Amino acid sequence: MTPPLSQFFIGGWGSTEAVWRGTLTEAALPEAHFLGWLDCVQDWPGVLTALSALPGPCLLAGWSLGSVLSLRAALELPEKVAAMVLVSGTPCMCAGKDHGGIDPRTLAAMQVRMARNPGPMLDEFAQLCAMPDGDEETRASYLQQAKQFSPAELAAGLECLAALDLRERLGEIHVPCRVLHGACDRIVPLGSAQFLAGQIPLAELDVLEGHGHALPFTAPAQIARCIRSVLS
Repeated sequence: MTPPLSQFFIGGWGSTEAVWRGTLTEAALPEAHFLGWLDCVQDWPGVLTALSALPGPCLLAGWSLGSVLSLRAALELPEKVAAMVLVSGTPCMCAGKDHGGIDPRTLAAMQVRMARNPGPMLDEFAQLCAMPDGDEETRASYLQQAKQFSPAELAAGLECLAALDLRERLGEIHVPCRVLHGACDRIVPLGSAQFLAGQIPLAELDVLEGHGHALPFTAPAQIARCIRSVLS
């Protein structure tokens, strides 16, 4: 009998493993493991070593920045990644000719503001992240997590987002992949997810109407359903 896949969760920029609490409750997973986005940014070789040490392949679930990092792991350790669930995902945060995203100048400005006065910038990001379906609790919960990181750590995450571009390599990924995206995402446009799903041979896109970027907060049941479908 094939052993069940280990599940590893990677959160988005500014989030902690607490962002997955609702998803794990809905999915009723007996055991889950977490890869912090900051650990991935600061010690990517160490993350690959940890994944390499697994007795078998795993499922990677990533939200936002965590989705880019999941894609990177699947490309660098294809023998260890058997499936993925990419939430509010993108292969490249910056916009391009064939791909929607953030203006690179916006990311650069965020890095400058992070160094000078991070509070207002984080507040604005949390507001955009929560729109349109998240409430004040969603925004406050995200901010509570983000404020556990220093401005320098958050800036390192922004630098990683600005640098990673995996668009040209998506065709190399040959594992089942569920892409879950809010139709009203104000951080990562839906077109980015459509591009992502269109380039990965075994990808399937699920669009949630009326939802934005904060799906781990606002749609944990839908994420759990995607995870169960991949694990079954």
